[in-house]
Amino acid sequence: MSANEASALRVHVSREGSNESFVPRMAFEEQRPRMEVETVQKQVSQPRLLDIDDGNKETLSKTNNETEEGSQSSRKDWQIFFSSDPVIAAKRKEYFKIVGRATFLTIILTWLCLPIYWGSLSAAPKLTGNLEAWVVNRDQARFGNNLENAVQSVPTTGRGALGWRIVNASHFDTDEDVAQAVQNEQTWLAVVVAKNATARLSEAQRSGDVSYDPTSALTVYYAQARNEIAVGTYLLPLTTNLLSNFTVSYATSMAQRYFATIILQNGTVNESAINSIARAPQTISPGIGYKLVNLRPYTASVAQAPLLVGQIYLCIFAFILVMAHSTARDIIKPYISFSSYLTVRVLTPLMAYVPLTMSYALVSLAFKLPFGSRPTFTYGEGFISFFAFLYLGMASLGFALESMVTILTPKFVPFFLVLLIIVNISTAALPPELTSRLYNYGTVFHFWNIQQALRTIFFDTKSYLPKNAGILLAWVLLSIGLTVLFTWLRQWWELRRNLKMDEHIENNLNTPSRFLNPDYEKSGYKSSAKRKGKDIDQPTEIKREKGFDADQIVYNIEERD
Repeated sequence: MSANEASALRVHVSREGSNESFVPRMAFEEQRPRMEVETVQKQVSQPRLLDIDDGNKETLSKTNNETEEGSQSSRKDWQIFFSSDPVIAAKRKEYFKIVGRATFLTIILTWLCLPIYWGSLSAAPKLTGNLEAWVVNRDQARFGNNLENAVQSVPTTGRGALGWRIVNASHFDTDEDVAQAVQNEQTWLAVVVAKNATARLSEAQRSGDVSYDPTSALTVYYAQARNEIAVGTYLLPLTTNLLSNFTVSYATSMAQRYFATIILQNGTVNESAINSIARAPQTISPGIGYKLVNLRPYTASVAQAPLLVGQIYLCIFAFILVMAHSTARDIIKPYISFSSYLTVRVLTPLMAYVPLTMSYALVSLAFKLPFGSRPTFTYGEGFISFFAFLYLGMASLGFALESMVTILTPKFVPFFLVLLIIVNISTAALPPELTSRLYNYGTVFHFWNIQQALRTIFFDTKSYLPKNAGILLAWVLLSIGLTVLFTWLRQWWELRRNLKMDEHIENNLNTPSRFLNPDYEKSGYKSSAKRKGKDIDQPTEIKREKGFDADQIVYNIEERD
């Protein structure tokens, strides 16, 4: 039989039967009990003829081989991308549609996300006045009073300003109390004027005290690990600039005043004053100074990895798991109940996050992060705390993505990933004092609380560990709740869609919707016709036509009485 003759071949199986059919009615009836929904669907994707005799099978096999050989030979004639061939033109149009849509959405995301991050950093130089700094004057004499006047004369708002505040020395019995206030983050920095600083300098100049230390007059307390960027870029440079200018000016005036005493009124030279300068030149130059006390030094530069950039990796790792889980759960979904599906969807990520975060923690351990800096923690306890907060962080970020993949689908959830990272990282680099009020939301977001907890573990900064853990746990519970809600809404929407399709088919096509809707089986629901007492999942009779000259199959599936 030639290809043209084969193309005219039709196999027709009808419930009425026909003398023109190639397959007897009886042969079809014998095979009906073995037909199932899965078989019918497989036939839709991989069509084959039913119950034809050996001669016809051989003929059709030859025809199919000829068609396959023709297809292989046609591949030799490849087309260029901008070919005028109608098929290539249609595919090219579809290609540009997909790429163009992705490009457009990425441009929108660029304009939405980048200004958020850029804006979080741009305002910092103008907001340095929000960094509070104290002056504790224990001198109450010329030197201390002059420093108070100098501090009060500088602006406290605008670019290059600090929020200077004069604090009564009686509030702090010792300098250790001032240092504790800095550690407790009551202030960013404190300048303490030593008691009797003016008198000690005058006495050292008069007596030539070789033990006099010019830096003992002023002590500056700060905690670098609270935020190394804010301290290193703004707080310390502005403070040291102010104190350097003040101490140089004051030392110069004191030196002039002292040199005036060398020449007495009668014109003779005060040899005692000259000898004092010779014995203790530091009383003239520099004369007065300051020393810096870093209460919480940022001792491990490798800590920058988990504190900032590492959190982006944490989010990306969670995203990879979300995408894999999205594919995997569709395999099991049609075969389990809705409650079991929800249980799998929640418990599987929670279990998978354990080895993921442990691997992350072990990599950090290999680079010798300072897990034992906190006095109340041993090195091992610090590591376990580090792992626990990593787990809470990954769970809070991962379930945020889990909830949104249900609504956005895997096709669009990467855009949400970028947005999630941007809104978090924008508030994690700088403290709230150096960002506009728009970014105050960061204190209840993922990255900020993970970072704050890790700073406490690494550098013994003020502990907000219970608060940090509570916020992250709240995010986990909220995201799990949204995941359950969105999953239920998705199932409800799919059920509603299938019900409408069933109704449409019953009224117009008389065909079960599962053969027209590829996602029917994934929805986990049976057809409404079955609930109405019509068991359409039973074997059905098929009226099938196939034209061998075209890859087109027509199915007419009729319900059996």
